[in-house]
Amino acid sequence: MSNTIAIRLPNGLVKQIRQWAKIKKKNRSQVIREALHDYFEREALNANQDPYSALVSLMPFEGSGIPDLASQSKTYLRHKFHARSRSH
Repeated sequence: MSNTIAIRLPNGLVKQIRQWAKIKKKNRSQVIREALHDYFEREALNANQDPYSALVSLMPFEGSGIPDLASQSKTYLRHKFHARSRSH
């Protein structure tokens, strides 16, 4: 069973949905359903990861040029994370 939901979207977003639907040869409803499905799938993956693991998965260490990275990885990650959060 499916339901109809009415929502208000900014004109720019509607335009993007129309353009994407045309490119993908789908209707707007299909594009919106797929986008929502992908969003919830990503959020579920992120919810199951602790913040440290999520951060580690985003940072490649191989060939970093930092000689003691293996033994000091948590220290380096914390430093980088705090430096980024202070700049926002």
